[in-house]
Amino acid sequence: MQPSLIASIITAAVASTILIFKGRMNIILMGLFRDLARIKARRRRMGGNQKALIFSQEEFKVLFKKEENPLEHVCLTCTSTDQDVPEYTELELLELGDGRNGNLLIGLFGRIYDVSSGAKFYGPEGRYKGFAGRDVSYALSSGCMFPQCLGLQTLTQHNFTEKEIAEGKRWLSFFETHDKYSFVGKLIYESSDDLIEKLLIGK
Repeated sequence: MQPSLIASIITAAVASTILIFKGRMNIILMGLFRDLARIKARRRRMGGNQKALIFSQEEFKVLFKKEENPLEHVCLTCTSTDQDVPEYTELELLELGDGRNGNLLIGLFGRIYDVSSGAKFYGPEGRYKGFAGRDVSYALSSGCMFPQCLGLQTLTQHNFTEKEIAEGKRWLSFFETHDKYSFVGKLIYESSDDLIEKLLIGK
C-alpha cells in the first residue's frame, strides 16, 4: 500500500470517530443541561434553593435517568387546556415563531411551546437558533442538530427507537413543567394525537 493511501484511510477513520464521538457527546451534554434545568425549574416552582449542590433522591433519579416515567406528573391529554389553545400548521409555526416578530416558538410531539424567555438559547445568537419556528421532536430525541433533523416530515417518517422515545419523554417533561416556557398551541399534522399516544404515552 502506498503511504498516501494509508494516510487517507487513517484520516478518514479518525474523522469518522470524531464525528461519532461528537454526536454522542452532544446527546450526553444536551441531556445533562436539560435535566439540570428541569431540577432548577422544579426548585423555582417550589421556592427552593436553585443553586443548592445537594440533590434530593428524586433529583438524582432525574440526573441519572432513573425516573420510572418522566411524564408521570404531566397530563398530555387534558382537554381543558388543549381546547383553549390555537392550532398551527407547520408553515404558521415557522412564520409566527422564528423570532422575526419577537416570538420564539418550537413544536414538540404536536405541542407548541413559547420559548421566548430562552432567547439566549433559541434566538439568533443561541446554540439552538435553528429550532425556532420548527418541529424539534426528532432533533431533541436523537440529539441531531442538523437542519434535516427538523420538521414534521422527519418526525412522521422516522421509526423511533426505545432510547429516542425515552429522550423524547424527558424533553417533553422539560417543556411541560418548565416555569418560564409555556404551552401555547397545537401543531396540526395527520394523526398527531395518535402519534403522541403511540410514542410517548404508550397506548
